[in-house]
Amino acid sequence: MAGHDGMKAASAPEKENAAREEDGADEKRIRGVAKMLLENISSGISCGGIEMTAQNIKQLTATVKDLMDILGVMTPAELEEHNAKMDKLRRDSEGDREVSVIFGEADEWCG
Repeated sequence: MAGHDGMKAASAPEKENAAREEDGADEKRIRGVAKMLLENISSGISCGGIEMTAQNIKQLTATVKDLMDILGVMTPAELEEHNAKMDKLRRDSEGDREVSVIFGEADEWCG
């Protein structure tokens, strides 16, 4: 199918691939900015450019935590919790599960 300019319109899979590539490029840019911010925070702290008041420490802690989430960095405790959850999901998904559904009279439920 030709468009107004004589070019073939992109198919659904082509559009999906283009969207995925764009998402990947966005993710790379976001990760780059997050890394740059972490470097700037680290430099600001080490050279004394950031005053270490209680309020600044609180804001920096929240910012670093957000950046860690963006970058997918986990603390050892978070990694341990994540692994425990994954193990539980694996155990819960193993074996046969039986579900029973019992229908009763509406009067029994609605009183």
